[in-house]
Amino acid sequence: MAEGGLILVVDDEPAVLDITAMTLEFAGFEILRAEDGRAGATLLEARGAELSAVVLDTLCPSAEDAKHALAALRRVRPDLPVLLCSGCFEDDAYHSLGLPPGGGDLNCRFLQKPYEKGALEATVLELLR
Repeated sequence: MAEGGLILVVDDEPAVLDITAMTLEFAGFEILRAEDGRAGATLLEARGAELSAVVLDTLCPSAEDAKHALAALRRVRPDLPVLLCSGCFEDDAYHSLGLPPGGGDLNCRFLQKPYEKGALEATVLELLR
């Protein structure tokens, strides 16, 4: 496993998925990629114990799909840090997932798209502290 740990990145936009994964790989993380929430849920169930964090697009390709991934996360590793990413405003992203502002009991942070590579890396590192 990479020095920074294993991170699952879930995003339905191939370019965003690739850039996010490459940015985090460059920062020293090993990456698992999922193109939607259902694929993310499958990886969570199979490798959840190994994960350090999840980066989840809140609309991948729909909020229902992202909710599926969150349900798997809560079942497998409710303590797992999650970075929620969206082009929506933060409160709207939480609301679309049925979460209270700030994520409630979920250990999470929010990063609005489009984001810069440095902001992604800094937010992930902050989440893991």
